[in-house]
Order: sequence, then structure tokens, then C-alpha cells
Amino acid sequence: MAILDIHLDVLKKIKSLKGQGPVKMASLGYPDLLCSKKSISDLFGPDLINDLSFRPDSEKILRWHGYENILPGVYETSQFFRTIGIELIILDIKQIRGGEIIVDLNYPVQKSLEGDFDIIFDGGTIEHCFNIPQAMVNILSMLKIGGYIYHSNPLVILNHGFYNLNPTFYSDFYIDNGHKLVTPICAIQRNIENKEDKDNATVSIQVFELPNTKRFNLPNDREDISEFSIQVVAEKTSNNYPSWPVQTKYKRQELR
Repeated sequence: MAILDIHLDVLKKIKSLKGQGPVKMASLGYPDLLCSKKSISDLFGPDLINDLSFRPDSEKILRWHGYENILPGVYETSQFFRTIGIELIILDIKQIRGGEIIVDLNYPVQKSLEGDFDIIFDGGTIEHCFNIPQAMVNILSMLKIGGYIYHSNPLVILNHGFYNLNPTFYSDFYIDNGHKLVTPICAIQRNIENKEDKDNATVSIQVFELPNTKRFNLPNDREDISEFSIQVVAEKTSNNYPSWPVQTKYKRQELR
């Protein structure tokens, strides 16, 4: 999984909602920081970049993500978040980059993690959990009241994980359980052009706001099959154990 420019922008806004105090964030999986020097400088100022260094395994990480012609290196994620005042704790099913706490979200998390985090970043993990209801319960249990969960999962990415997730999944789960959606639910389309050309490779991102529960069609002006992710931010408002929602379309009294 990775943090792109759009993720960094949203995380900055979430941090501002938490005020000036210390912020503790859990990432569900190690988030490789696929952001350029320019994008980081634009968001956080030019001086911050001087305190960052590339990971020694940057070349391997860039090849894994298909970014070898996009970025010169990968900044160390934990170091970056420390620099902006966020303590990053990485939870994963196995050691990937080093320093992860081993957690299998298919099962209840250990008590020591409950109510421990101000922010949880799910940059593409719950779709890999077969027991996705338990993963959602775990996310809420690990958040403090008033904490934020930022999901960025597949909307249409075939065979990426067990599941592609629809807006109604998040809307019905969080709203029915009394929590808040604090941003519109959006689709993200990432395109890498001229991927094999070192001098001309580029990344572009388009964002489309989606309806929470109504049917919709995605825009597609490309000849190949397009992939879309979905992103949503929710705020936890209570420690109540979640109930399983009925999909909004089936709550109506009259159904065709």
C-alpha cells in the first residue's frame, strides 16, 4: 500500500481537526510514501524536506509500485510523520518494511490497542481481510472517541483483494451506528502515462464525488479498463459495539 499526494493532503486536513496536541496514528499496513519533493514542499513548506532521507531500499519499493521512472527515491514514512507531529504505528499481518506490529484484522485485536489512536489510515487493507466485518469492528475499537478513520480502498480494481467496496458500505455502517462521515465519499482514478519512459513518465489523479447510497455510473474516457479507488473519512462518536446495517435501498417500505 502507498500514500499518494491526495492521501497526504487529506491526512494534513485530518491532523488540523485534531488541534495542536500530540497525534497518534495507526496505519493498517506499511504505507510507502510515494510523494515527490515538490508535493511535500507544497503541502508542508520547503524546509521540512531537509529533515527527510530516502530509504535504502527505495529502488525495490519503486519497482514494486511501478514508480521507478516517476520518483528518484522513497522517503522514510515514519520519519516523515514524526516531522509533522504524528506518531505513526504500523499494524500488519507480517513484517514488510520493518517495525510493524503483527496484527491479523480477521480476529479481534489485542486489548492494548483498544482506544489507542487519534487517526487510523486504511490505505488499502480491509479489502484483503476475508472477515471484513471483524476488521471494521477492530478499526472502531482502536480509535478514540473523536478519532478519525480514513479509508482508501478499491472501488473497481479486479482481483486486487477479496472485495471491491461501494459507498453504501461505509455510509450505512458508520451512519447507522451513529458515527459521522466528515467528507464526501469520492472515487479516485490514478493514471500513469509513459510509464517506461524515464524522462516523460507522469502520474495524474482525478477525483469524482459519489452518492452515498444511490446507483451511479463511473466516468471512463479511456479505451482500456480503468481502475478506481474509493475514499472516505469518518469520525467515531461513541464506544458502542456496532450493529450490522441493513442496506439503505432495502429500508424503504415499498420495493420493486
